[in-house]
Amino acid sequence: MEWPASLHIELRCARLGNSSMTITHRIVDADDASRLYSDGHVVMVWMNPATGKPVPLPATIRAAAAGHVGG
Repeated sequence: MEWPASLHIELRCARLGNSSMTITHRIVDADDASRLYSDGHVVMVWMNPATGKPVPLPATIRAAAAGHVGG
């Protein structure tokens, strides 16, 4: 497959939980947004490395993501 000269990458915070956040992503042609190359999501969980158990999201992460939830 030949890739276009320019891509547009979209990232959104789809969900903000107590100890996790879901980030969605899409890669589209920059000149034709209807041409989708990839989409998906990832769930990021904050955890205590010593115990392996989830911990609440840090306040700075929650504040940065709070205005961008949805979509």
